[in-house]
Amino acid sequence: MVSKKLLIILFLMAIAALASTSLCQESWLTSYEFVGANKPVDDTIFADTDYEVEMVINVPFNLTDKRFSVEIPSNHEPLTPTTPFWEITNDYAGVDEETMKELADRTITFRVFKGELRLKVKFRIPSENIVVYTINAPNGASYHIYDVKDSYVLVSIMFEGNPVGSVTFRLTSSKVYDYETKVKELQSADIPPEYRSIVDAVIDESNRLNEAGLTEYAISIVDSLLSLEFPKPPSPMLTYGLAATSVVLGILTLVGFAMYARARGENAYVKHIVDSALVDIAAVKTSLDKIDTRLAKNLSDIAERLRRIEK
Repeated sequence: MVSKKLLIILFLMAIAALASTSLCQESWLTSYEFVGANKPVDDTIFADTDYEVEMVINVPFNLTDKRFSVEIPSNHEPLTPTTPFWEITNDYAGVDEETMKELADRTITFRVFKGELRLKVKFRIPSENIVVYTINAPNGASYHIYDVKDSYVLVSIMFEGNPVGSVTFRLTSSKVYDYETKVKELQSADIPPEYRSIVDAVIDESNRLNEAGLTEYAISIVDSLLSLEFPKPPSPMLTYGLAATSVVLGILTLVGFAMYARARGENAYVKHIVDSALVDIAAVKTSLDKIDTRLAKNLSDIAERLRRIEK
C-alpha cells in the first residue's frame, strides 16, 4: 500500500517536471518590432548602427519566488551615456524595485507572474562585434576584415538557465552587404553564356578580395562588370580582358593578406607584393584601354589606392 502511494507521488512529480520543462521550452516571445529609424534589411542587421525593438512577452505561469531575465549582448552600447537600455511600456505584475534598478543594465529581471509584459530596448551595435582584424596603412587609412554572423542573438529571454525566446538576425557590415547585393545582381544578370564562366571567375576572385578586407576594391570591380556590355558574337579581346582582371584580383588578394605581414613589421615584404601588383595592373590596363575604358579606369583607381597604401 505504501509502495503504491509512493509510486503515485513519484508519477505526479515526473508529470510536473515534464510540464515545467515543456513550459520552459515554449517561446514566451509573442511578437517584436523594430520601431526606430533603422530597420533590418531582409534578414540582416548592421554593425555600427542604433536599433530600437519593442517586444511582447507572454509569461505562461506564476512562480512568484522565481525570476526571469531579458538580456542583450554585453558589448552592446547605450545610445547615449545617460540613456537606459530598457523601457517597460505596460503594467506588468512582475516589476519590482530590483527591476527598476536594472533599467540601465544589459540584463533586466522580473518576478514570474503569469501575464503580458511589454518591453522596449534601445542599443547600438558597435562595429567591433564583427571586425576580425584591422590593418592600419602608413597613409592613415584603416582596412577592416569583417566576420559575418549568420545567427546573431540581439535579445534573449532566460528562465532558470533555459532560453524561452530570442530575437535573432544575420549581422554584417553595411559595406559587405552592399558588395553581396551587387554580386547577387551580377549573378542574376542576363549575361551571354559565352561570357558566364569568365565572369564567374572574376566574381570568385572579388569574393576573395572582399574576404581579405579590401571590400571597396571588390565593389569597384563588380560595379564595372555590371556596367559592361557583352557583344555577340563573343569578343576575344573582352574575354581576355576579363581573364586578365581575374588574375589582377588574385594579386590584390595577396596584397590584402600581405598587409598582415606589415602589421607584424615586415614592411619590405609588403612593398615587394604591392610593387609587383602595380606592374601587373599597368600591363593589364594597357590591354583594357582598347576593350572597355570603364574597367580600365577602375583598375587605374585601384593602382592609385595601392600606391597610397605603401606610402
